[in-house]
Amino acid sequence: MKGLSGVEKQIAIKTKVIERLQKEYLSYVKEFNTEQAKLTKMEEEKDSAGNVKRQEFIVEETRIVKNDVKGKLIKEKENLESMLEEIEDAEVQSSGSFIEATECLKKCEVFINQQVLVD
Repeated sequence: MKGLSGVEKQIAIKTKVIERLQKEYLSYVKEFNTEQAKLTKMEEEKDSAGNVKRQEFIVEETRIVKNDVKGKLIKEKENLESMLEEIEDAEVQSSGSFIEATECLKKCEVFINQQVLVD
């Protein structure tokens, strides 16, 4: 980020945050699916009530964190969109960080709309 203006640095940071949140969300989806499968197996095998209850808690906690990350991702996407809309400087609009952010937003929109963001 060396040599970037203050606005360009903010754009680059916000872009990286969105990219990180997408990866984090996918990680929690994977963890949620794994833990849900464990719970289903435990229920099918008539595991002890205590173990099932503990696994239900793990599944619920993972769901909560996953949905929290989803909310953060949507919020950060909206923040970056607003920021880019407010920029009128042609030099900043043609900068690499602005272009990268625009591409990131397009990818994020596809990501959100692919029903990847399940509850």
